[in-house]
Amino acid sequence: MSDSAAIIGKGTTIGYGANGASPPGSYTAFLEVNKVTIPKTSVAKVKVTHFLSANGRHEYKPGWIDSGTLEFDANYISSDRIQVESMLGTLYWFQLTYPDTHTETCKGFIVDVGGDVPNEDKISTKVTIQFTGTCTSA
Repeated sequence: MSDSAAIIGKGTTIGYGANGASPPGSYTAFLEVNKVTIPKTSVAKVKVTHFLSANGRHEYKPGWIDSGTLEFDANYISSDRIQVESMLGTLYWFQLTYPDTHTETCKGFIVDVGGDVPNEDKISTKVTIQFTGTCTSA
């Protein structure tokens, strides 16, 4: 049996770049990210059932594709929190880079910033980015 090809998350980064028609050449990593929920791309299903649909079964067609949301947790640092809040609702290019250098790049905007202040653990910042349009993987 061969060794697993799995990788761990150590070294994953999220960066942002300027808004524009095409992705920028470089990205600025931001926040001390410690958990990422990978975006879920989904296709809407459009019901096209009609009175004569075969065997009384529903029929569907694929609809619009949703590029999903990128959600992540980071360590709370007040200057980082201020920066992220200043980016709310503005389009940027974002790039998620995995430790194996694979990237996912998409235009999007920060839709919410939250966090937790636990009694006996670190304070965290939680960020959600809504992707828009086509994302690329490389």
